[in-house]
Amino acid sequence: ESIRNRMGAVYRVLLAGLSPVAEFCASFAVAMGYEVIVCDPRVEVTSGFSMPGVEVRGVLPAVFIAEGGCHSSTAVLALTHDPKLDDLSMLEAVRTEAFYIGAMGSMRTSSKRLERLGRIGGL
Repeated sequence: ESIRNRMGAVYRVLLAGLSPVAEFCASFAVAMGYEVIVCDPRVEVTSGFSMPGVEVRGVLPAVFIAEGGCHSSTAVLALTHDPKLDDLSMLEAVRTEAFYIGAMGSMRTSSKRLERLGRIGGL
């Protein structure tokens, strides 16, 4: 028997938008002991979603991030393929101390995202 006492911020996974892949990641992150927050303003997407250990915020992920929702123990995952959610989240996340920032997409999707981020955010 042992006791673990973490000093500092809890590890957090911030899911920028809800999707089937995000649901799987949320389940996995909860099982790993992470705090899990889903930020998605789309009520039609989040209204039927409920998972123990997952907090749902009805705000743009970029707004949550800009208002201090990330710390050095946060992983930001953009998994919707919706530029309004994914791209803006990435632009805000790179300004934080998040230990991991990731976005899902094919080579084509990733190339288009990179072009958009370069054009609007200088990345």
